Amino acid sequence: MTIIINRNCSTPIYLQIKNQIQQRILSGELSDDYVLLSERNLAKQLKVDRSTVVKAYMELKADGLVESFVGKGTVVLPQLTKDMEFDKIYTPKIHWNQMINQDTDLEHHDLIAKIMEATQYRKIISFAGGIPASNTYPIEIFKNIQNQCMDKYKEKLFMPTSIYGCMELRNSIKNHLESRGINAATKEIMITSGSQQGIYYFAKLFIEAGDVVLMEEPTYLGAIEIFKAAKGKVIGVPIDKEGIKTDVLENLLLRYRPKFIYLQSSFQNPSGVTLSMKRRKELLKLAYFYQIPILEDDGYGEINFSENRLPSLKALDKSDYVVYLGTFSKALSLGMRIGWVAANEFIINKFSKFKQITDFHSNTMTQYMLSEFLNGGYYQQHIKKIIEEYKSKRDLMCTEILKYKVDGLQFSIPEGGYFLWCKLPENVRLTILMNQAIKEGVMFMPPDPFYCNGSIGDTYIRLNYTYPTREEIKKGVKALMEAIKKSRITTYAEGKSRTNDRNPII
Repeated sequence: MTIIINRNCSTPIYLQIKNQIQQRILSGELSDDYVLLSERNLAKQLKVDRSTVVKAYMELKADGLVESFVGKGTVVLPQLTKDMEFDKIYTPKIHWNQMINQDTDLEHHDLIAKIMEATQYRKIISFAGGIPASNTYPIEIFKNIQNQCMDKYKEKLFMPTSIYGCMELRNSIKNHLESRGINAATKEIMITSGSQQGIYYFAKLFIEAGDVVLMEEPTYLGAIEIFKAAKGKVIGVPIDKEGIKTDVLENLLLRYRPKFIYLQSSFQNPSGVTLSMKRRKELLKLAYFYQIPILEDDGYGEINFSENRLPSLKALDKSDYVVYLGTFSKALSLGMRIGWVAANEFIINKFSKFKQITDFHSNTMTQYMLSEFLNGGYYQQHIKKIIEEYKSKRDLMCTEILKYKVDGLQFSIPEGGYFLWCKLPENVRLTILMNQAIKEGVMFMPPDPFYCNGSIGDTYIRLNYTYPTREEIKKGVKALMEAIKKSRITTYAEGKSRTNDRNPII
């Protein structure tokens, strides 16, 4: 057996030995039960230290290619080869559950899957999702834009773009951000496949096992799951009507020295709360003082029902502490899967490496079409249209809820976004309500997925008003109010309790 050692190669000598023997075994050149040279003899032949050969043989043993036997030496083990008869090969059952990374389990995956399945396959009105209304999609405009793009960009539509995204869309987003008070150069903008990809990249870049992340609470469940999957220690900071409570935040900054702060600055999911101007300035001051970066998720900022538009944290930040996430998913379509990151060029370059190893670049044709959509003024027209539509639906849902006068049911009217965050009466048990709601033909999102480590005890539900039709809002609210009434707990003197509905679905 001839082995050639290249001492000028960057591959360690023990690996050169191991790789050459492995190649001969797998090719069948070294047959089953072939006895390799002893470690001492092979070392002498190759003029290397014996420990080098020992290490090479250990690697081969670890790969299941050879084994050492007393009195016999190091022997090639039988291998599965293409020459073996298929039906004579012993193949033990594969145990997938023992092989996968258990950290891929998501805490609330089963609950959310159950909700989505119930919504999809049964005649159930869904207030559970977070989806734009299908009647708002600008189908005809995009049909025309697609034809224009075919004529204008031709074969470029079928080619890969830069990892950072096509220059045309990045320039269009740059101009759009300038209209929102954000001064970001094109090189400081990267296109992502939705803003969630930006959250994922941020987690990959910043979080090591055990690192603390501070988040407003309740907050976006997707961000919680991403940070936990990255083995971060996620700690919630309570919110009130002005957003994240900066006094509590400062105490947590002192105690934990987190890697970063994540929050949604406007019309946040699930509460609909917007961070006040006072709190925005306080938050930035804290970030500067403690030198903590902020990940600002502004997915709902465009859907603003009021005349007052607050500047984003990114617009207020003059010291590059804020990484800003935007998306077209909420205002246009979830199916487009196009978002962006605006950040310091150093961060953008780091993100590009993750982009390269995940999906290389976002959809080319969609990027060019969105660039034309922005440049043609269609985006602003569309925003005006959906604001009118969603504000009307919000008002309808609020009116319908109030009409039924359910004691103890509380909510604040959001000034934008997708959701109502309703506090349930104290005597309503959530688990019973969920089953009763399905029975009545309506679905909502329960609160637990929006909390980092469990809620403080108050029970809320999230209702979406953008996706259902007006008729579905009327019918769905009626069904939900009926379900709430049937889910009240009646307590008896002896300490036992029951619901008004004697036979809830379990």
